[in-house]
Amino acid sequence: MNRQELKEKLLKEGLMEVYVNGVLYQYVDEEVVLQDGKWKNAVQVYGIYKGTERYNVFFTDEERGITSYRLGFSSEEEACDCLYEKLLRKVDIHQNDVLRYLRNYLIEDMKYNEKLADATCEDFKRNFDIAEELWITLDCKDFPAPGYYITVHGYSAEELYNNYKLNVLGAYNYLIFLREEPMRALDLLKNELPRR
Repeated sequence: MNRQELKEKLLKEGLMEVYVNGVLYQYVDEEVVLQDGKWKNAVQVYGIYKGTERYNVFFTDEERGITSYRLGFSSEEEACDCLYEKLLRKVDIHQNDVLRYLRNYLIEDMKYNEKLADATCEDFKRNFDIAEELWITLDCKDFPAPGYYITVHGYSAEELYNNYKLNVLGAYNYLIFLREEPMRALDLLKNELPRR
């Protein structure tokens, strides 16, 4: 695949932004980091640029915008394949890290037994975007700002937390319930779930 096909694939698969070691990185075109053949510092980005003789896969650091990883290839196709495979590995590592963090939180903070923690993590694995937002919320000790949170059938975790007798974990679990069993979950919100 070439760079345009790679970009389309990343967009389709939701990989234009990925977490690498807990830091959010964004895919950028060559023009963002190169101008007249000179490197322009851009933090927390990744992509491919064409050097004089090679196609270079790169990731920049989170402070100075210089490359923290770079590997050159003789063909565009090799570079695109390498970047895509590297991203899949990084996404897998991130997912495992988030689920491990949540499992520890469930056991240590919420006092779940291991069996219940594992079952809850399976729900989060199926709904990883919700798991990721819970991870961020727990880490930051606050819900994401408007425009950066997930809504399911018009509800965000913060709204569920503020308006119903749900703790933070309960609010995120309810988002999964809304997604997986919307009719039942919406009915409970309207008729039975206690309000604050």
